[in-house]
Amino acid sequence: MDNFFSKAQENWTNPSGQLHLYLLPDDGFSVLSEPYLQIARESEICAQQPKNSLHATVQRLPFFADDEQIRSKIPLFGQELRRYFTGWQAPDLLFGLPEVTDDSLLCYSEPTDKWREYTRGVRSCAVSVFGGHAGHFPPVPRAHLTLAYGVAQAPSDALKERVAAQNKEERKHRGSFAPFYAMKIDHVALVTVYQRPEEGIYLFDTIAEFYL
Repeated sequence: MDNFFSKAQENWTNPSGQLHLYLLPDDGFSVLSEPYLQIARESEICAQQPKNSLHATVQRLPFFADDEQIRSKIPLFGQELRRYFTGWQAPDLLFGLPEVTDDSLLCYSEPTDKWREYTRGVRSCAVSVFGGHAGHFPPVPRAHLTLAYGVAQAPSDALKERVAAQNKEERKHRGSFAPFYAMKIDHVALVTVYQRPEEGIYLFDTIAEFYL
């Protein structure tokens, strides 16, 4: 496994945190994920994400939370979202069982046109309200919920074996094609994110949550 933070596009040290747009799972996801979070806690090559920091990134913004000009436009952003998504029938986003990647432990969603439609709309609203620079970072092509980030350059065979064994147990309790977790695409959360590379985690505070 690779150290996720050594490959991060950029690190930021602004104590106010960087603004992101998230889709947030409900408390049931952290309960469902607990066996995998326990595996991460017992691993020396990855760091478990705090349960209150689990999220699916929709759009990273190139602004920090102490930017008063941006913060003053947050109500307008909410209005623009509601206007853009008028009539939106919130679909379910389906996530598969956790898997170990090169630098993390995460659940991927099934690729869907609805996710692309959602991210395109959120991005359009951000650019409309906050200006063209809001689109500086590329959209997220496939939703994912990260349970742990890699913190060491080391073989991940043992971690993969434990996750595979837990996945086998999970499959006993659900059909072969049943998703691990379903989340409605029914909101956009504007959050300020704090990067903690020394701990291998990201934390965030929710500034506003807009239901569509």
